[in-house]
Amino acid sequence: MKTKRLFFCLFLLTLALLLCACEKEDTAPEGPPTPTEGLSYTLAEDGKSYLVSGIGTATDTDIIIPTVYMGKPVVGFKKRAFCETAITSVYISYGVFTISEEVFEKCTALASVIIPASVTDIGYRAFWGCESLESITVKEGNTVYHSAGNCLIETKSKTLLVGGGGCEIPKDGSVTSIAPHAFWKRTSLTAVTIPAAVTSIGASAFSECKNLVSLVFEEGDAACTIGKAAFHKCRGLVSLTIPARVTLIDNGAFTLCTGLSSVVFSEGNEDAEGVSLGTDAFSTCSSLESVTFLAPVKSLGESAFWNCIGLRSVSLPARVERIGTNAFELCISYPEIYYDGSYAQWKTVERSKGWAKGQLLIHCTDKTFTEY
Repeated sequence: MKTKRLFFCLFLLTLALLLCACEKEDTAPEGPPTPTEGLSYTLAEDGKSYLVSGIGTATDTDIIIPTVYMGKPVVGFKKRAFCETAITSVYISYGVFTISEEVFEKCTALASVIIPASVTDIGYRAFWGCESLESITVKEGNTVYHSAGNCLIETKSKTLLVGGGGCEIPKDGSVTSIAPHAFWKRTSLTAVTIPAAVTSIGASAFSECKNLVSLVFEEGDAACTIGKAAFHKCRGLVSLTIPARVTLIDNGAFTLCTGLSSVVFSEGNEDAEGVSLGTDAFSTCSSLESVTFLAPVKSLGESAFWNCIGLRSVSLPARVERIGTNAFELCISYPEIYYDGSYAQWKTVERSKGWAKGQLLIHCTDKTFTEY
């Protein structure tokens, strides 16, 4: 009887060990994927490591960068290594430290990128013009970069460097600036919310995102600037509300947004700094019909609404400091200006010669008149 019990206990123990072994096997971390064959490499200056220099004879579009080549470590890329190639995904193995300038520039089919914890330097325009980019992942443990919501973020500076088409910009304060060209020509981007913590949007950050139809700015206390051509040729935008915390809309920021029909600048507190519009800020927005400023205006720059051929109504607050040359030139629908101040106040507004370039009807609180 004791012998049977002993055998039974041994059987149970053996079964338990087998189950544990199977579980460990199932949950064991996968090794690095098999590297892509045929890539070209260049020996680094130190003679002890290699750089990936191009697509070589590789026919795969899903590219896997190895850890080692010819017995030496792979530590980075040559400039423009994969520029304008048809690759669709990139997996960079641990050990690579640098992603050089323009490495994946204009890889229009590139949809996903996996960056290891070892990468500490990403060069200028490394992912510029990757129209189809959707997924960006930085492996845990990276001390310089991290990913969130399909965004590549430089952790210390809180700068969003690159965003995928399906991105959600983090609202936890980990992003305060959006780098130039971060979403340039991202055709899969349809909607974006700019969190309250964001204080700057770089030049051409969202330029030519032709399918962007929803742009929302969160209200907040932090002042925000919008860089040159930041939303240039975002033809899918129809209406836009800009909060009072936006203090600068730089040159050409919304030029050629041909679907845009209305813009409202939200009212701020009495101490609000006011907004300045740069040269051509909204020029050639051919569908634009109305612009309403509820916030103070420091300056409407030169040609700010040039060639907005459908513009019919502009509402200005009493606090307007300056209207630049040709601000409303070629607005052939001759917009009526509704000024929330008296005629005497209007006369104190600095208006450059030729600001209207046409016969405009001005409505002050106590007088209506025409001005040329």
